[in-house]
Amino acid sequence: MGDLTDEQWREALRLWLKAKLAEKGMGLPELAKRLADMGVELDRRTLSNKLNRVSFTAAFFLQVLEALGEEGCELKNIATYLQSSESSN
Repeated sequence: MGDLTDEQWREALRLWLKAKLAEKGMGLPELAKRLADMGVELDRRTLSNKLNRVSFTAAFFLQVLEALGEEGCELKNIATYLQSSESSN
């Protein structure tokens, strides 16, 4: 896990977030609404770009976790998504 590159961490996080949204049956419009309820106003396109590019601050990541109803995450769990993705290719 400690030898992942920045790019690999971004890809792992992107896959993890995508899986969490699917697990909760939540699409981007619902996530955008929940973020807006917290004072984070983003249109669906901007939100999609941020999540797909994994171009956001740690503060935004924590806001997304809260909007998803997550109490936290473990790095090893996020890294697992990259390993799963690489083994299926």
